Amino acid sequence: MYYDKIIAPTIEDATREAKRKYGQDCFILDTKEEKVFQDGILGLFGKKKTRCILTCSVPDSYFKRQKCLDILNQKNDNLKYPEINNSNDDSKYKKVVDDVEKKSNQVNDKNFESNSDFEMRFMEKIEQIIDRKIGNQNSKSEDSDVITKNLNELREILENNEFTTLFIEELLESIRNTLSISQIENRIEVQKYAYNYLENCISKIVGSDKCLLPENEKSVMVLVGPTGIGKTTTLAKIAANVKMKEKKGVEFITMDGYRIGAREQIERYAKLIGIKCTYTDTIEELNKTILMSKESLVLIDTTGRSQQDGIKLAEMRDFLRLKTIHPDFVLGISATTKPKEVRNIFKNFSIFDYDQIIITKNDESDTIGSILSCAIEFKKKIMFCTNGQKVPSNIEKVSKSSLMQKVTGFAPEVYLENLEF
Repeated sequence: MYYDKIIAPTIEDATREAKRKYGQDCFILDTKEEKVFQDGILGLFGKKKTRCILTCSVPDSYFKRQKCLDILNQKNDNLKYPEINNSNDDSKYKKVVDDVEKKSNQVNDKNFESNSDFEMRFMEKIEQIIDRKIGNQNSKSEDSDVITKNLNELREILENNEFTTLFIEELLESIRNTLSISQIENRIEVQKYAYNYLENCISKIVGSDKCLLPENEKSVMVLVGPTGIGKTTTLAKIAANVKMKEKKGVEFITMDGYRIGAREQIERYAKLIGIKCTYTDTIEELNKTILMSKESLVLIDTTGRSQQDGIKLAEMRDFLRLKTIHPDFVLGISATTKPKEVRNIFKNFSIFDYDQIIITKNDESDTIGSILSCAIEFKKKIMFCTNGQKVPSNIEKVSKSSLMQKVTGFAPEVYLENLEF
């Protein structure tokens, strides 16, 4: 670290003077304004100016150059310098400095002769190197502005899609570590990389519906999630599709005896689909109902719980510790959930050890970036998306392309390159 003090009329003038004096190696970390008087008599009648205290981070190369120039300015007639060729290779610079320092410590009035011609050539060489390095740093500063602009644009696209800050920072870090500077300077290259990065992440969270289609044994699926996300309607859609398309036997079990009309709603769906529906409110009844069921798939509708109510969630988990069979827990989450609440839902419902999720009300939200981010972070699979109230329609298996369609804001060239026919 190097500290300097510059007196100038304004902070801006002091900043320009610092840049002129130290070049792009200077980083102004702090300034302080103080009223001073200069050019007066005994400090009186002088002009009022501003004193700026600047803390500069200057690399060792600056001090090496200064030391080299100081040695030359001494014009020691007894110092003999080595010859320098006309190569533009910057590696010669370090060799020259080392040679000068070495010989400056071995000055001998009897053995060395002055060489003013070399001194002039050496000074010119140093000036060329300094000018070239300053020019390179100026161009890097301009490149940095372009890079910052492209990365900030990408950050804005991802934020508009409601991806979490953690996911965005990981993606940007991957860009910095993978792409070259020239690639990052290219706006389209940056967005193409980000789009492909998203595709790769999303392809890893596409789930399956194998748990709904058992071959030889009974399967039990328990849908858990916050209140009001449409769990009952979602189970009705699943049951109808399994029964009508897969020709499998299905049975409903409901535990929702708190919400007004909840029991009547699922019983009505069961009647329309043509399946059995049973209400249970004790662990014994639940285990007995599952054990006695003759159907290959049992769907359990649970009471909605707030993700903040840890005690109630723990009670429900204890209630669902079945003795007869290990159920498959699935988390239901609405696409309309506030982004800041999504992570809490994923985290607090992890008490159920769920592997897959179902996104409900997908048609009511333009973005699901927060859900995608958390699914990637928690390594959970997305099984279905629901897009309305109609039973048995308005539910679809997710795919990489269907999830990527919810990501918007990239340049048209990016979408065209990834268009599937």
